Amino acid sequence: MATVTGTYDNPDASPEATRTFTITWSGVVTGDTCVDMPCPGVLDTIHVFGTFNGGTTVTLQGSNQEGTPTSRIALNDIDGNPISFTAAGMKVVKENPVKVRPVVASGSSDAITIIVRCRI
Repeated sequence: MATVTGTYDNPDASPEATRTFTITWSGVVTGDTCVDMPCPGVLDTIHVFGTFNGGTTVTLQGSNQEGTPTSRIALNDIDGNPISFTAAGMKVVKENPVKVRPVVASGSSDAITIIVRCRI
């Protein structure tokens, strides 16, 4: 089990992209701990893809606590349903917490990539 820190990226230099950025956690396997990452802006979408085996589930958590959050909340999609993936997909995130992190649980995922897009 590893600790996976997200990386920040501005995918290209187009005028639209300069108002957005992504946070990416790559190569996450079941049982890894993803580091809470600040999302300075408006959390927009989550994109999840990779190898899902044996019931692997990816969820998204958020918190408004500074430092290392101790009280994370499950985030919801725009319909108010908890964000949860058992296969590759993309969803719009309803809430806009200060920090966000994915959780990969159950199953035996080989390598999941989670990308959240934020708008400035």
